Amino acid sequence: MKKVIALISATVVAAVAAKAVVVQTITMKDGSVYRGYVKNSNAGQGMMSIHYDEAIVNISKDKASTVTTNDYDWKSLPREWKEWAKKAPNAAALKNQTFSIGSVAGRGNVRILENGVVVKYQTIIPDDCLIRASEVSRIDCMRRPETLVSGLDREYFLKNSRSLKGQYAGETDSTISVFAANGIKETFRRSDVQKIVITAVNPNQSTYEQAELVDVLNTESGSQFRGVVVEQNYMNKASQNYYIIEDEAGRRQTVNLLDVRSREIVENTSYKAVNDVILREGEVVVNRQAVYAPVKVGENAAQQLVVDTVGPKIAVSKDSVIRVEFNDPANAGKDKFKMVRLTNHQAKKHIYSCFTYKDLAESEGLYRTSALPLTSPNGTTLVEYRVSKVGVYVLYDGKKGEAYLLEAK
Repeated sequence: MKKVIALISATVVAAVAAKAVVVQTITMKDGSVYRGYVKNSNAGQGMMSIHYDEAIVNISKDKASTVTTNDYDWKSLPREWKEWAKKAPNAAALKNQTFSIGSVAGRGNVRILENGVVVKYQTIIPDDCLIRASEVSRIDCMRRPETLVSGLDREYFLKNSRSLKGQYAGETDSTISVFAANGIKETFRRSDVQKIVITAVNPNQSTYEQAELVDVLNTESGSQFRGVVVEQNYMNKASQNYYIIEDEAGRRQTVNLLDVRSREIVENTSYKAVNDVILREGEVVVNRQAVYAPVKVGENAAQQLVVDTVGPKIAVSKDSVIRVEFNDPANAGKDKFKMVRLTNHQAKKHIYSCFTYKDLAESEGLYRTSALPLTSPNGTTLVEYRVSKVGVYVLYDGKKGEAYLLEAK
């Protein structure tokens, strides 16, 4: 399995775990399952180093020298296990179960699932361990959530001149799988791979920011390169194959494959997940909160645009970013609204709120902080604004002649 893991890099991005980074599910031939990631695919003597957030481990009775258990009900369950159980998909059913918590071969605070010829236990304490590469059955990666609009994809170039692009889905000792754009999981032989190219999903972020894990290449000469391996070439003679690694600053370095003494995986402290919101066509949210119904905007004889401000307003804070998101195919990549501050005027005994066409012209670029509105693959357009004064503002839709009311405090 040594070659299997050699192709696994830090460019697989999936769900973000509550406690640690979980990008892979490593299933062993004995049925053990580790949820975490491969740290070092070649830790020596056929071993590989992994980090796991939680695991279910099978161990033969003769290797489990000592097994101790204590039974707990829901109320008396140790704190760590109660927190885990609350978040479990079957949390309601777990409240009526008895938990056997104990130790197996010196490893404490584990949940005993089976105790017979084979001892099966579950651990939720993050840890590192060594496993034998030849005993790995498969490695899987979850599909990116639809709302996660950052991450990295791979393109595999094969010997038959075909290429397959998508999110890394997993591998065995002889195959690799990707989630293709059409939703199909494509599987191909590992021996057919000639080159792997990594591309960023979000064009508005750097490659480094979108990698939940990054590579550390240690060379025979003592050099070290930290970043994302964005290209792996296996097309040439062994002496001509190479990695291209991109660091946090965007600089790229080519490293000959034979010069690499070790390749390690570490968590990326600069990782920045960008999560989208799924909106129905025509829907608008401000700071991820539903907006109130828009109010009509009318023009008076003085060519002032009058707004009825009696209704409820969206509360925002001055000097903070105001995120406006909407789904409008006709305005994808465009600023659908104009942000304008209202002023009060008096006509005889009547006080009304309004803005003018001059205010509209002067507001252009005054409040918007994002250079260009961004539209995600889900059709959600994001525009960011910032206001520096308290007062009532409107998000004005000139085409519809209506506005959403905001109040900055």
